[in-house]
Amino acid sequence: FDSTKGCGWKKRYAKCLVENTADLFWWQRWEPRATGVNKVTGQTSYSPEFVPYQGTRAEFMTEFEAQFDLYMPHIHMVKLLHQTGKLQEERLLRQGDETVAISISDYAAQIETPREYSATCAYRAKHNCCVSVIGYKPKFVERRVKKKGEEDVFVRIPKQKCDAFFGFFSNDIKPSAQHYNMQREDMEHFLKFGTTLHGEWFLDGKRLPKVGGHVDRRNVRVGLPSGPLPSKNAEHDEAKCWDLEDGSVQTADLPDFAHHIERTDGCGGQFQGEANAGRIAESLVEGKTKLRRHSVIGVSAHGKGVGDAMSNVPTRHIRDAVAGERLLLTGTRELVLYLAQNHKKPAGNVDSKPGLWSPQRHFYGFYDSRLWGNARHFKKSATKDHHSRSTSASREVGRKRVLSRRAFCACPSCAAPKCDFANCLVIKSLNHKAAPIEFPSADSVEVQRETRSLATFGKELKAGDFYAVKVDLDERRLEGDYWVVRLTEAMKQAEDEYLRAGEVIRKGWLVVKGQWLQYTEPWYGGSTQVDRSYKLFHRDWNLNANWLMRIGKLKATAARSGTFMLPNDEDERMLRTIH
Repeated sequence: FDSTKGCGWKKRYAKCLVENTADLFWWQRWEPRATGVNKVTGQTSYSPEFVPYQGTRAEFMTEFEAQFDLYMPHIHMVKLLHQTGKLQEERLLRQGDETVAISISDYAAQIETPREYSATCAYRAKHNCCVSVIGYKPKFVERRVKKKGEEDVFVRIPKQKCDAFFGFFSNDIKPSAQHYNMQREDMEHFLKFGTTLHGEWFLDGKRLPKVGGHVDRRNVRVGLPSGPLPSKNAEHDEAKCWDLEDGSVQTADLPDFAHHIERTDGCGGQFQGEANAGRIAESLVEGKTKLRRHSVIGVSAHGKGVGDAMSNVPTRHIRDAVAGERLLLTGTRELVLYLAQNHKKPAGNVDSKPGLWSPQRHFYGFYDSRLWGNARHFKKSATKDHHSRSTSASREVGRKRVLSRRAFCACPSCAAPKCDFANCLVIKSLNHKAAPIEFPSADSVEVQRETRSLATFGKELKAGDFYAVKVDLDERRLEGDYWVVRLTEAMKQAEDEYLRAGEVIRKGWLVVKGQWLQYTEPWYGGSTQVDRSYKLFHRDWNLNANWLMRIGKLKATAARSGTFMLPNDEDERMLRTIH
């Protein structure tokens, strides 16, 4: 966004005598408001809400100007990415290219299997799910349209081959770039070669063939055991409904697959960070499907896509199963087997549905927890404010490069499959020159898994030390971006499973015992630029050790009995780490 090329409204409205007047005016701000006081702790609780304010119109325009400067570049990038995405679809539709596919991927909210439960004895089974919708081979087709009171007419509408992939895995594993790239490779490999690589996938009631087979090869990531299919000959009554079977290798749907345009959101751990950027760099030379990837990262916290709508499909099937009193076990693989058995095809006549993104096939996949080995770590990353990353066309072994740009472009030179970024036709107006970022092979190293790094961190924990604790977004209104705890015991493993303050602590988890400190000043969402005062609560709590921020202990000092001070420089260190 370039304000010098705008209509000039921003330059004039601040000085406009019509806008900036002393007339009475009212507006609303989004602020935390006190909702009550805890009778036990005496702590004030806050809730964010719109708060009306009254003043002059000139005062409002001064506040509005600051928000306007933040909003305009944001909405400009939203519209630009939306328009260039539509332009790329239009070019593929008119060219009929069969080497390019466009996918939209997003992680759905955790899917629950409804069960009777209470706050003290049980909890609902939850499952993680990544929804990927991929379209390819676009073309115009004729459809008969019936209009009320008129004769049927034939119209040309755009259609494409469209598949929806639902990849399920345990909720004990956090969604990450490692899983996304496994699901992406399975999706690409099936379309290009007719087989999968990592997960156990089902289509039309048949288990898709996998490289290495669905056999027990525990020392190899590809070919991990998938488990037997439900028996048709078992003695119990539930077995009568099972007819799942292993499928054979079929003709590939997209054998000339060469360019994959991926639309995702801006989540750092899943799509935006260096883990996914490094995999983009190596996809053409070292990737298993040998494709050029073009990652289009959406603007954060803005808008919904087709992936959000498709995430409701398994949720609806689960709800219908419970309402119909059909057998639905709680395991993640059991859920995938149920969906593959009872919902083999999308509902309705898929060919008659309008639009490019109406899936004709539903794929259900399960990823075993043993697939998560040591994650690959890349030291370099693309610029955070760049929303387009493409694999370099160079096939030189050992040279892995990402071409990073501020925005995705679909001009005749940049659009896939041509991808001639050097001769972009609109580079002067968009100012999005491709910046090459190297990922040398030496930069790829294996890092410790989170559980081992936590055990190493636990050796530093000592009684009497102060540490910052992670805080969810909806609780930051209370004391800010972090809470403070003083440890009273070293880290140890939980001996039993129990529920404490709404959080489940399972047997074997690493826990610490500590005492909470309460910030004694009201929190209004901004820094006070002074030392922070805390009051100590003399009660021990068992805390999940993973909640502690692993950036060293806090340098808090005792001011008087039960009161501690946190220096302002320590507060700033915490905020820099979080943001």
